[in-house]
Amino acid sequence: MEKLSIAEATRRVIWTRPSMIDALKQNVINYKALAENIYDDVKVLLQKKDSEPISLDSIQTALIRYADDLKKEKDLLEEKISKILAKTVLELKNDLVVFTISEEALLRCREDVFNLVKNARFFHLIQGNNTFTIIADQSLEGRMLALFTAKSVIQSIKNQSGIILISPEEIVEVPGVVSYLHGLLAYKNINVTQSISCYKDTILIVNRAEALDAYALIENQILLFRKVIENKDKC
Repeated sequence: MEKLSIAEATRRVIWTRPSMIDALKQNVINYKALAENIYDDVKVLLQKKDSEPISLDSIQTALIRYADDLKKEKDLLEEKISKILAKTVLELKNDLVVFTISEEALLRCREDVFNLVKNARFFHLIQGNNTFTIIADQSLEGRMLALFTAKSVIQSIKNQSGIILISPEEIVEVPGVVSYLHGLLAYKNINVTQSISCYKDTILIVNRAEALDAYALIENQILLFRKVIENKDKC
């Protein structure tokens, strides 16, 4: 088995605890208390017996150094994310429905499905494992369901809305943008029914009852990023 240093073992334990990573990034943690908290897990990774103590100070030092690394990465990534979202344009589409159909049923009726949605206001098809998910105009619901047996329709979710973010091309190369958006909505307890990325477009499907709150939340963050960047440019 791979032999680890205390520093590497400490990092690996922290990787299993996302909340601690966030706290380290924000520099809002008691390093000594955290070192004591993860001591036993670090010891297991180092394959130490109960009779073989390891240095608590070494774990604490490893945490401090790792926090420094995380903060540098965080600051750089947050700057990239903020610049992308500052240049992002928002759209909202209401009256959507989400169908999950068995793969066999959709392939059997694929021509009828595509003919039906040629002039649809909104249509997205996502392939899963033995299933397809269709996000389309709610006005198509009756005609869509008529194509399939009740058994082949695994799930149907009505009264959905799509928040569409049209971003600059850089979004393709910058990690964390979609994660940031999901975290923002989760913080306000807004569930994302489906999430789709298509080149520069990010589409978040939410319950229509929460759509305006979700839209306003994201829009306010975009406007805030624009203001912050504008003030930096003036300095």
